[in-house]
Amino acid sequence: MYDCLKDQFTVSIGADDLARNHEGEPLSGRIENVCFENQTLDARAADLHFLNCTFARVRWSGDALHGARFERCTFDAAAFAGVVFDACLFLACRSLEGGVDFSRAAFRYSEISDCAFLHPVFDGADLSRLSIRRSRLDGGRLKGALFARRIADDRSLSEFSLTDSVLRRSNLADAALTGGDFYGSQVVDCDLSRADLERTTFARGGFQNVKLGGALLGGADLRGARFRQTDLSAARDWTGARVDPEALDGLLPALGFKIG
Repeated sequence: MYDCLKDQFTVSIGADDLARNHEGEPLSGRIENVCFENQTLDARAADLHFLNCTFARVRWSGDALHGARFERCTFDAAAFAGVVFDACLFLACRSLEGGVDFSRAAFRYSEISDCAFLHPVFDGADLSRLSIRRSRLDGGRLKGALFARRIADDRSLSEFSLTDSVLRRSNLADAALTGGDFYGSQVVDCDLSRADLERTTFARGGFQNVKLGGALLGGADLRGARFRQTDLSAARDWTGARVDPEALDGLLPALGFKIG
């Protein structure tokens, strides 16, 4: 059972009730001032599909959601701290000024597509198996977020991707993004200082007003990437980085060279 706090009263919603009442049809409506804690709900069994839901001042923590689908949902001061999202999908969702908090959450082969999240919080979250596509993340916090998982004493693997998306006003300083995929994404007003970007793909993407001081770019794929108001001269270790020859005229000034 779920013990939920709503309007200072305690109510109970059972997983069996969700399965019986919403089997074959999505769950829609407004979910407000509710607390879900320390439960496990198998969405594959319960056919859990949230459609056009608004989550306002909701705290959902300590749960494991398997195969859950959030479609065209709105989040406002909604917290999913410590939730394990296993093969879950966020599709065409958005967050309002109150933001959405995924602190310490774990995304296991989950996807965020066509979403617009304002002030998302991913502090301490495991993002190493998260795919973000055609989305916009603005004003995000990612302190201590994990983008790669250790598979051996001396090896880490990242399956994190943020493709054809926009990342704005986010702090990724010191982040370990080795092997990540940012294909076609725009990185704007972000801090990537001292980040490990080795073998990371930024092809066909763009950087605008991005801090890269001390960043490691060895083996990074920068083919077709565009740089504006971004100082690359302080980045470290360009060994093996890939660029288009025709892009050198635009890249060299970003590296601090004067042409002509």
